[in-house]
Amino acid sequence: MDEIASFLTPFATALLGALVGALSAYWLARAHEKRNEKQRQNAALIKAQFALHGQWNTLEDLRRHVLAEYRDDPDRFTKGPLVVVFTKSHPVDYESISFIGLSKEPNLLQKIHTPKGLSW
Repeated sequence: MDEIASFLTPFATALLGALVGALSAYWLARAHEKRNEKQRQNAALIKAQFALHGQWNTLEDLRRHVLAEYRDDPDRFTKGPLVVVFTKSHPVDYESISFIGLSKEPNLLQKIHTPKGLSW
């Protein structure tokens, strides 16, 4: 029995070492992948926030500087000036933030797509 054990011990040790090494490499790669995915999601959210903030600023400037003086006028729709906005609008990349649909509050995408509560 000692001969079999002394014969199999090196193979079992090598097999166990290979298994532990492979599992460690797998778990490390998986953790790295998850971290990279979180970083991509974070970057997509920051880009979407930047785009929405820029769009909000454009609308707020129009409200304050153009539409405010016509607010109480009943004929404001005929007296209002022609407004051309020359600022570049950064579009929201909905595909990059689509992971929100799988989150605990998937309605956030709808809230981003159709902002409510604009006080004109």
